[in-house]
Parts: sequence; C-alpha cells; structure tokens
Amino acid sequence: MANPAIMKELKAMFDPPPPVQKNRAVVEEPSFEYLVETTPSTKKKKKILREVPASEVRQVMNYKRKPYKVDIPDEMIRCCPELAAAIYIRVAETATLRESYDRWMLEQKEDFARQLKAKGIVTREDEVDEDYDEEKDYTPLHQGRRRYRPGVMKKHQGGTRKLN
Repeated sequence: MANPAIMKELKAMFDPPPPVQKNRAVVEEPSFEYLVETTPSTKKKKKILREVPASEVRQVMNYKRKPYKVDIPDEMIRCCPELAAAIYIRVAETATLRESYDRWMLEQKEDFARQLKAKGIVTREDEVDEDYDEEKDYTPLHQGRRRYRPGVMKKHQGGTRKLN
C-alpha cells in the first residue's frame, strides 16, 4: 500500500527535532517511571476458568477481515501537501495496527472454534486474588421483578385494569 521511499521522506519531514543542547548537556524528555507501580502485590494470585459470554463468542465468530484503504483526494494533495502527508503517515500507522488486530481476532476465532468443537462452550483463564469468592462476583442477568407502575392493578385472572 505505501511506497517505502515516500514514507521515508514523509517521516523525515515530520520527525520531532533532536534534543536541544544547553551548556554541553543534553536535555532529555521527562521520565514517567513514577507512574508505574513498583511495589509488588502482596496478595497471591490464582487462576480460574470463566465462561465467555455468548455475545462475545458470537462477535468473535462472526468477525470477517475487511480491507483497510483510505483514499486521499488529489485536490487535497495539491492544495495542502503538508496535511496530505500527515494523513498519509497516519493511515500507514493505523494500517499496521489494523493488521495486528486482524491477526489477533483470527487467532481468537480459531481458538473459540476449537473450544466449541471440543467442549461445546468457550472458557477463558483469569488471574484473581487468592481470597476471591466466585459467588459474590455472580450477578444474575435478570433481576426477576418488574418495575412498579403506579395506577395499574393486576387482576387475579391475569389481566390488568386502570385504577384512576
């Protein structure tokens, strides 16, 4: 899709400038190491198997690879070549991300198909704390009670009638 020579020229145009030197010392970009948690977790982990929801299984099994193509109009290239170059670079970057996502989804699809054929259900292995209780985490899909409707009374025969 992308011509390597054009990509090299475009990247050279839009690469960030080298670090500024002041008094023979190189000014580096700020470090974000403080954002990473360095203390290890004291709780021990265990692995459990969970069933993958049917909606997620359907979504993965129905996935089909679609072509990824973005056309940049010739008028835009003539009017704003810098903008067209920036768009072209972004399209090339997102194309590589799209390819990796496609590979991952196809791997998921194969894995799900294999599990469905072997077991009939799809499971996923999750890592949880040792003191994790599955019964507390369970939430039913339906609460089982209808909402209250003021002014409506239920008959014993199964119909409803309006009070007011």
